[in-house]
This record gives sequence, structure tokens and C-alpha cells, in this order.
Amino acid sequence: MKKYNLKKICILAVCILIIILVICRVSYVTKNARVPDLNVVPQGDSVVYKGLGYRIVDAALWEYDYFFEQNENLNRYKEELIDNEIMLLVVEMEITKEGDNGYIDYYMPIKYFYGFNGVSPFMFADMNPSLVDGTFHSGDHIYVVYEIYKNSLLESQWSDVVNFQVEYRILLGSYPEKNELQITDIRRGGAE
Repeated sequence: MKKYNLKKICILAVCILIIILVICRVSYVTKNARVPDLNVVPQGDSVVYKGLGYRIVDAALWEYDYFFEQNENLNRYKEELIDNEIMLLVVEMEITKEGDNGYIDYYMPIKYFYGFNGVSPFMFADMNPSLVDGTFHSGDHIYVVYEIYKNSLLESQWSDVVNFQVEYRILLGSYPEKNELQITDIRRGGAE
């Protein structure tokens, strides 16, 4: 009987010790972990990321069907959707070489409300042929398209999207520095 109680006490002591060690480690990491620096860049200003300067030149919000009517060369990316409304945010960015080594990071998600959207790599390539054929030079512009789906938003949020009341942010990097390029000045797609 005593042997059985001693075994229970040892198991309980080991469990308590493990819990204490886990709590100590979590406390240490919480106290000493470095939060990434947040660099919010207003539209029109430039930020250097991985040896390249990124600057938002223009942004246009397009109705889905109208975008493809005006850009027939991209029709292969158009999906026939029954129950979903989509708006396309087309962002024009100027890219400048700021160092010896630099490469364009194709992973540039956009943040709005609580969601994130990525870039279609195939449409990105078709809209930026100079990146594919190697004729891209410092100071040239690229075009990035983001799809905004009505069914992933609340009705009030969708209303804000179609009424140009949303601030978008393109994310470049996450650690040790997080760059967010603000998009606040958005025009209606197709209107010059």
C-alpha cells in the first residue's frame, strides 16, 4: 500500500514540476521575445525591402466583369461565379533597386478588415511581362491584382468596399521588421 502511494506522489510531483517548467518558459519567452518593428508607409512614400524600394503609385478598385471587359488578354483568369460578387483592387507600384542584391518578393498579401488576400502568381506574371522576359529595370512599374470577395465580408464591410471607405495595407515581411504600405487614395477602375 505504501509503495502504491509513493508511486502516486512521485508521478504527481513530476507532473507539477513539468507544469512549473512550462510556466517558467512561457514567462521567459513572453518577457524577452522581441515584437517585430512596425513600419507603416503612407501611399506615395517608399520603403526598402530586400534591396528594393517599393512605392505605391496608383490604386484602382474595379468591378469584376468590367475589369475583364477592359483587359481581354486576362480573360482566362475570369471565373463565372453565380452567388458571389467580387471587386478587384489593382495596385500600381514603382520598384527601384536600392542595393547590390535585390529581388521582388511575389508574396505581397493585402490586409483589410480582418482578412488577408494573396496575389495570383499567374495573373501577376501576365500583367508584368517585363519581370518574366527579363527586361524589367529599376524605376519600372508593376501591377498587382487583389480579389475582394463579398461572401467573406459582412454586409456593412462590403458596403464600405464598394463605397471606397476601406484602408488597405500591403504587407512586406513580418520579422524582424513588418512593413505595411497603406493604400488610402483609391480611384474607380476604368476612370482616368
